[in-house]
Amino acid sequence: MIGIEEIFAQWEQMGLYSFILPFLLVFAIVYGITSSVKIFGDNKGVHVIISIVVGLLAVAGPSRGLLQGFFQEAFPRFGIGLAVLLMIVILIGIFIPETDTRLYSRILLGVGAVIAVVVLVKASASLGWVSGYSENSFIPWIVLAVIFIGIIIAVVAAQGPETATPDDKSGPKFKLVPG
Repeated sequence: MIGIEEIFAQWEQMGLYSFILPFLLVFAIVYGITSSVKIFGDNKGVHVIISIVVGLLAVAGPSRGLLQGFFQEAFPRFGIGLAVLLMIVILIGIFIPETDTRLYSRILLGVGAVIAVVVLVKASASLGWVSGYSENSFIPWIVLAVIFIGIIIAVVAAQGPETATPDDKSGPKFKLVPG
């Protein structure tokens, strides 16, 4: 009889945790985003192809060319960033009522933008595209970007809903009902 530990060990040797599950996670998230944003319309084939390519690049091996090198540096970090964002979305979904989602969707947009900047900076730095700077010298810029995005979100959130004013203030309008 085979125990559950042996099954998990075999799955690990087969690459389930290193390749298959990360690929499926990145594929599902990218497919969900491309389907909901509809950049390419309702063409599900294009969404699937983009999701497969991004998923495979997220778990790909050593790089060969310049573009492949960038993709293979950026997409694993992008996958980690998406996983962090997904965890935040799950926590917000658990603890925040549905009526307050507008503010939190803007906060998630800011967090996503910061993740994108961090991914691009780290991928560029690891390929040596950013010369003269160490990876730690970008931390103040990233913190500044987070503060700046936070201020923008706070200003937008502080503006209450606009009050509706009638276009014509000449008096009450009466509706004639045939009768």
